[in-house]
Formats: sequence, C-alpha cells, structure tokens
Amino acid sequence: MSQSQSSLRSVGILTICSFVQLGIQFGIQLVLARQFGTTDEMDTYVAAMSLPTVLSAVLVGSLNSAFLPVYMTCRLNDGEASAHRFSSQLGVWIFAVTALIATVSFLYPEFLMAKLHPGFTEEKVRQTAIIFRFLIWLTITNGLTSFSGVLHHGEKRFRIPAFSGLAGVGLTFSLLFIESYRSTPTGVAQAVLLGSIVCVLLQSKLFLSCFSWSRKIHPVIKTFFIRWSPIIIASLLVQIGELVNRSLASGKAGSISELGFAWRIISSMQVLMSGFSVVIFPTLSAQHATNQMESFVTEVAHGWRFMAVLLIPICAGLAFFSEPIIRDLFQRGEFTAEDTQKVAFLVVLFLGVLAGSVLGTIAVQTLNALKDTLTPALLAVIVIPISIFFKFQFGNTHSYGVPGIAVVTSLTFLFSVTILVFIIRKRVGKGIFKGLLKTSSVTILSTGIALGLSALVIQLPIRYSALIAAPVGAVSYLLTMWALRNEFAIRMMGYLIRKRPDSTT
Repeated sequence: MSQSQSSLRSVGILTICSFVQLGIQFGIQLVLARQFGTTDEMDTYVAAMSLPTVLSAVLVGSLNSAFLPVYMTCRLNDGEASAHRFSSQLGVWIFAVTALIATVSFLYPEFLMAKLHPGFTEEKVRQTAIIFRFLIWLTITNGLTSFSGVLHHGEKRFRIPAFSGLAGVGLTFSLLFIESYRSTPTGVAQAVLLGSIVCVLLQSKLFLSCFSWSRKIHPVIKTFFIRWSPIIIASLLVQIGELVNRSLASGKAGSISELGFAWRIISSMQVLMSGFSVVIFPTLSAQHATNQMESFVTEVAHGWRFMAVLLIPICAGLAFFSEPIIRDLFQRGEFTAEDTQKVAFLVVLFLGVLAGSVLGTIAVQTLNALKDTLTPALLAVIVIPISIFFKFQFGNTHSYGVPGIAVVTSLTFLFSVTILVFIIRKRVGKGIFKGLLKTSSVTILSTGIALGLSALVIQLPIRYSALIAAPVGAVSYLLTMWALRNEFAIRMMGYLIRKRPDSTT
C-alpha cells in the first residue's frame, strides 16, 4: 500500500470518529441552546470556558508540532528506550505546570473573570467564577489528553485518541439527560469535566507502559524546548486575540453567547477536517529526517489537494445555508429566531477563519517538519498585534460589535496563511501545488451540483429540512466527484465497498 493510500485510510478512520464526535458535540450545543439560548446564563458559561480553553491551547495545543520531530529523531537515532525516557519527562513536566496554573487560577476566580470580562456586572462575574472553578481543571485534563494523543501519533496509533475522544464527549452528552446536570451552567461544566477525565484515563495506557523515569534530564529536552518556545509565543499571541474577542463581546448582553455558538460551528468544522494534518505530520517528519524530499513534496501536494476536496464544499454549504442550518440545530426553547439570524451571520463572517486555520495547519506542520518553528512565530508577532488593534477599532460596542470582530479575525487568518504558503513554495518548490488546480476545478463543479440538490431539499415543507439536505448534499458530492474520477473519491468509494482502489489513480 502506498504512503498516500495508508494516510487516506488513517484519515478515513479519524474523519469518521471526528464526524461522530462532531454530532455529539452538536447535541451538547443543542442542549445548551434549548436551556439557555443567548441569555446571561449562557454568557457566564461561555466566559468561564474561555480561559481554560486558551491556557490549554497555549501550553499544549501546538505540542504536536514540536514533539513529533524531536521524538521521532530521538527514536531513530537513540532507540526506543531513549525516546520513552524523553516522553516520560515531558509528560511529568506538562502535568506539573498545568496543575500549578489550574490551582492558582482556582484560588482567584472572581479577580480573573472580572479582568477578562469588564462588561459583566458584579453578579455576572460571581456566577462566572463559580462555573470557572470547575472548568479550570480542564487545563490539566486537556494537557494530558493532548500529550497522550501526540505520543500515540508518534507511534502511528491513531485510533485510541479518536475513540477516547468519542467516549469523553459521549459521557458528557449522556449526563446532560440528567436534570441536575443540564438545568444550570454549573451542572454542564461538571459534565464536561467528567467527560474530559474519562478521555484522559482511556488514553493513559500507552504512556504508563512506556514510562521510564530518570533524574538526569534527557539531552533532547533542551532541543525540544528550543523548538517549542517559538510555537508557544505564536500560540500565546493567537489566544490573546481570542481573549480580546470575548472581552469586547462582554460589553453587550448576549453577544458573547452569539460569538460562542458561531465559534463552535467553525471549530467543529476544524475538528472534522483536522484528521489529515494529524496523520500527515509524522510522515513528513520522517521523510525530512531521512532526506526523502521528493516524497516530502509529494505528500504536501497530496495534503493541499485533500484539503481542497474538504474545504470548498463545507465553506460553500455554510455560506449559502448557514441560517437554515442554525435554525434546525438550535432554534428551540430559549434560542429564538433573532438568535438564529445573528449566529448564522457570524458563521458566514468567520468562514475566513475556517479556511485560514485549516490551510494554515497544513502550512505550519510543513514548516515544523522542516524544523522551522520560528517563521510562524515571527509572523504571529507581526500580525496578531495589528489584528488586535483593528479589533478594538471595529469590534467594540460603539462600532460594529461582534461582526466587526469576526471580519478582522477572518482577514487575519487568511493573510497569515497566504504568507506561509508563499514561504513554503519558495523553500521546497512549486511541486507542492501539483494537481491542485485540476482538483479544485472538479471540486467546485461537484460542489455546485451538491448545493443545487441541497437547496431543493431545504425548500421542502418539512421539519429539519437543512439537516436532511446535509447528507443529501454530501452523498451527491461524493458521487459526482467519483464520476469525475477524483482520486480521493475513487479511493473512498473503494474503501466503502471494501475493494482496493484503482491503482491507476
């Protein structure tokens, strides 16, 4: 089996798991929308979740990029035992740092929430602090989950992290059927924390089996932190931008909830499309470590084409049908028709974030595989402060508000990924775009057909027409791509019917 076909199979497994997990997460969001809408209660929950999410993203969200090249090089040059000592020391360090941060934050919740959300009243800050005391422990669980996940990926074991994530969100969703958990934001926070703990436990076996402790600091630890430091800086700047979004939105009741619902739609799509970047990075790192640059370029080109096949139809579907999708997903209980219109509009404005982040992940992973973590960090140092300046200009309550935040954020992501792609092209050549134009053309044509069929279904006088139209559009898109002999559609159809893909593709 070729490397591309092997990657596609792993991507298929991860994508299916991501899709199921996405469905469960939407179920959780549906419960939140029904129970709280965009009321003050929802504002407090979204606000309390912001800092744990940011801390997790800064500390371990980009761990994959720095860890895998060092781990795989250590494993290749020094052996498995040495690599396990390195991963053991790093795992203990991550636990210690996240535990310290979570404990200090737990002791000063009202101070932190008041500073981060200046538009909140004293009572709203107090309620947010109560929820925050539960959610801050996600800093530890998310840290351990991320570390365990990249350790599995380093061993090219992709299934356990995928299935453990399913189990975690599945438990959270199940608990929300219990009145005491779903009736208050604090109960929801407890359910989320329990699900996250289960996810950690299910992934812990590999780390425990590989655990090898030594008081002497492993020699590659220094190399790792040198590589990780620029990524931490870049991640910190990006996440400061996210905190600014929440801070600006806190000035108007309901705005932070609207921002939260729209961001959940975008981030869910990011998760759905993240499978390939997870699978491709160990391959790129190994190819660069063994100087297989021709294979490296081929794999990157394969990644761009695959992202085009996923990104174009999803962005088009959200652009044309965001309002009926939000209506069918969330419009019930406390979530009103006005909320639907506002959230749907924000989803469209955030599409630049979706495109920029998905393509940017491939670009950053490519640079990291080339052992360059400095370039993305330098770009962030330049771009993010400018972005924050414009957010204060156009995203405050006296200007365009949350829509202004969304537009500035989207433009920031699109500009950044454009620069990164240009840099990669200069370094490894135009071969990274091989076949992209043809694939994009076929994808656009297939997307147009799928959108037309979906539009017909949405117009039908039936409930949840948009949710029915989504699988109709997906199936018609896949069949059209297959009829037009797209490489990924042919392989996927072969995988679905348990036949070997056509070797000529």
